[in-house]
Amino acid sequence: MRVANVPIHGWLATPTRRNALKGIFIAPSLLMLGIAAQSNPSYVDYDSLISNREIDARITNYVGVVRETEQMMESGASNPDKLRKVASHWASEAKAGRLLPLPPQGAEDTFMVGVKSQIMSNSRNLATRLCNHAHAEAEKKQYDRAAQDFVLAMQVLQPIRYSDATTMAIVSGRQRQIVKQLMRFWHRVSPNVRMSVKPFIASLEGDKEQLERVIREEHRVAAIAFAQAEEMAVATGDVPDTALRFTASAELLADAARRADESSRKAVAGIL
Repeated sequence: MRVANVPIHGWLATPTRRNALKGIFIAPSLLMLGIAAQSNPSYVDYDSLISNREIDARITNYVGVVRETEQMMESGASNPDKLRKVASHWASEAKAGRLLPLPPQGAEDTFMVGVKSQIMSNSRNLATRLCNHAHAEAEKKQYDRAAQDFVLAMQVLQPIRYSDATTMAIVSGRQRQIVKQLMRFWHRVSPNVRMSVKPFIASLEGDKEQLERVIREEHRVAAIAFAQAEEMAVATGDVPDTALRFTASAELLADAARRADESSRKAVAGIL
């Protein structure tokens, strides 16, 4: 299938469309206007497992929890009950299937910039605040409360985990750190609390179906990037080298995704 005309950045990563989405956490009512005005129905997906429209809808579902988190952070975020309330909202929305992974639609559509960066930074900040409280609680021998807060922190991070290979490495790495902290006093946690948090901890072992989707998406993005590079580089004869670079990059990312899930399985073995 020829893909030379597929936009390398995808819907969300083009400057105009990315700028249109930057304000969704301030004025979410404008989001659908931006999508309706700027969506391109002729965009070729190149066998993407998830359409651009679906990604737009998924991003919209993060509006409420991100706004709630930012407002809490602006007010100081020192009250553990407020932290738990906001974090529980992330967890409940994820459990209900409203907070889902956000796969890349192009080579530069990452969690390093734009709206996705806003989502990741808020989830990580919230998780860090919860972990700080959990550490303090463990030192005070409030083991049940500490365990619950550690697990809640991991739940906040979980929705975006299977977005792409890089995000898998970042999120699963942070979750493994939290699991190690939890294991230090796991034997002191009450049976009831253990039973209540074990189902989620078990989910950290990995998801083969999600992993395979991430790997396929990495190869798809590499193919799109190569097609664009091919169009620009034919005159210089640089195509073979370019192909090798993109292929090698996709393989490295796929391997990183596999190792992330494998490391997570090993990390939670001591608890399960």
